[in-house]
Amino acid sequence: MAYSAYCDTASATKWWIKGTGSSVNRLSEVMDDNASGVEEGDNPGNYQPWSTFMTEVVEDKVYLIHLDLDIGDGSTATTLTSEREHVVFDSGYGPRVVSKGVLTLGALTGDWGTKGSFWEISGVSTTNERITEYGATLNIYASTLYDSHLGYCDIYGTTDFRNSILMHSYDVDSSYRRRFSWGGSQVKSLRNVFICNSYGANFNIVPGTFENVHIHSGGYGVYCTKHSTPFTTKEAKFTNNSIADVATYSAAGNVVTFNLVDPKSAVGTVKLDGDGAAVSSINEQYTCNITVVDKDGTGIVGATVACTGSDSGTASEEYDTVGFTTADTGASGVLAEQTVTVKKWVGTSETLTNYNYFKFTITEPGYETLVMEKITIDAPIVWHLELQDTVTYPAIADVESGVQYGDGGTEFTGTFTEPGIANVRTGQQYGGSGTQYTGTCAVPAAADVESGVSVDATTGTFTEPGVGNVEKDVTYGGGGTEFTGTFAEPGVGNVKTDVQYGADGTEFTGTGANISSGKKRNYIFVHE
Repeated sequence: MAYSAYCDTASATKWWIKGTGSSVNRLSEVMDDNASGVEEGDNPGNYQPWSTFMTEVVEDKVYLIHLDLDIGDGSTATTLTSEREHVVFDSGYGPRVVSKGVLTLGALTGDWGTKGSFWEISGVSTTNERITEYGATLNIYASTLYDSHLGYCDIYGTTDFRNSILMHSYDVDSSYRRRFSWGGSQVKSLRNVFICNSYGANFNIVPGTFENVHIHSGGYGVYCTKHSTPFTTKEAKFTNNSIADVATYSAAGNVVTFNLVDPKSAVGTVKLDGDGAAVSSINEQYTCNITVVDKDGTGIVGATVACTGSDSGTASEEYDTVGFTTADTGASGVLAEQTVTVKKWVGTSETLTNYNYFKFTITEPGYETLVMEKITIDAPIVWHLELQDTVTYPAIADVESGVQYGDGGTEFTGTFTEPGIANVRTGQQYGGSGTQYTGTCAVPAAADVESGVSVDATTGTFTEPGVGNVEKDVTYGGGGTEFTGTFAEPGVGNVKTDVQYGADGTEFTGTGANISSGKKRNYIFVHE
C-alpha cells in the first residue's frame, strides 16, 4: 500500500501521511507516491505543492520540513521508516505519531540498532511537544533525536530506544521546560541510550526496561514521579548533572521506590520530594551471581548461601541486616541471581543507611562451611566458590600440648606431650609424619621383671630371691643396687657328702663325713 499525503486546509497549517510504503519506507517515497503534491483533506482533488511542506535538500538523504507532520490519521495503520536520513523541522514545528502510527528511526539488527538517522525537532516556544500519542509507536535505533525548542518533549505510546542519543537544549538557558518526559500506560524501553542537555529524564510511568542509560550534563538525571510501582534501572550512569542524579516525587498516599541496580557511576546527590516522601526510598543495589563447586570443579546442587549486612556501615557491628534471604544453588551449582541493597535513602532529608560491610556463609552437608566476612560491595558480584571436603579434627590428646587448631585456628588446644626416645621401644618411629623420632628403649624380658608387673604385652615372672640367697656383697634389684646379697658359700667340706648346692642347686657337691650317732667327737676343720 502506497503512502497518501494530506493537509488540513488550503492554508495548510499541518500535514499528515497514512499507509505504508511499498519498499523504501522513507520520506522521499512519500513524495514519489504523491507526485501531484499534498491533497487538501477538506477539499479532495485539490493539491498543495510539496515546497509548502517539505524540501528534499539532498535526494533520499537530507530534508527540511516546514510544518507539523503527523504519522498516521488515527485510524489507518501507518508506518514510516527513516534510515540514514537527516531530517530538520523548521523552528516551531515537529512530528507527531498518532494512534496506529509507527515511526522508526534506523533499523534493528538482533538486539542492536543500525542504519541510524538524525532528526531535529522543534515546536512552539513554552509549549509542550507531544511527539507520540496513546496507541502510537516510536522506535529509535542507532539514531539521534534532538529537540531544540523551549518546552517538554512528551513521549507517550509504545517506545523502544536502543544505542541512540536523546539530546535537548538545557544548556541554552537551564530552563526546566527543556526536558524529555515519558507518560501514558504503554511499554517504554531504553537500552544503551545516552541522554544529554535535558533538564531531566522525567518518567510518569515505570519503563519496562531501563538498561545501560547514561544521563549527562543536565539538571536531574532521572526524575521519577507519582507512581507506586518500583522503578528499577540497570547499569545506569550519571555525570555532570547540576541538581541531582536521581529524584522522586510522590503524592500523598503514594510510595515511590527507586532501585539503582549495578550503577556504573557513584551515586551523587539524590532528592525525595512530595507528601509521600517520608515513606519513599532510593536504593543502591548490586547483583550477586554465585556458583558453588567442589574441589574437582563439579557444581554442588543444594548448597545454601546466606548474605547479611551491617546497618551502620562498619565492620565492627553485628551482621544483623538481611542482604538477601537464604537461597540454594540449582543445577551445576549456580545460584539464581540475587540483589543486595547496599545503600538506602529515605525521607525528605534523604537519610542514608549504608549496609556495607557484608558477610556471606555457604553451607552444604559433607563440606567445610565457607564464611567470608567484611565484604565491601560496590560493584556486581560474580563469584566461583570452591567448598572443601569436611575436615575431621584430631583429638586434643593427639595434638602437642599448647598448640591451637580447629575453626579459626583457636577452637581446640592440644594436650599431648611428646615422650623422649628413651621411653619408646627401640626401633619404633613416631612424631612428625610418624618418622620424626626413633625409640631407643629396650623392653626387658618377662623373667627380668618382678612377678605380676605388666611389661609390654605380658607380665613379669621374676621373684626376688631374698638377700640370704644371694652371694654376699652382690647388689641387685632396681638400678642393680636395691639389694645386697649376704650369703657366704660354706665350702664343699662343710656340706654333707653328695649334697649338691650353689647355682641351680648343682654348682657344688658336699664332701663332709657323717658324724657318728653314738659318741660325740670333736673335729678341727682346717680351711686351706
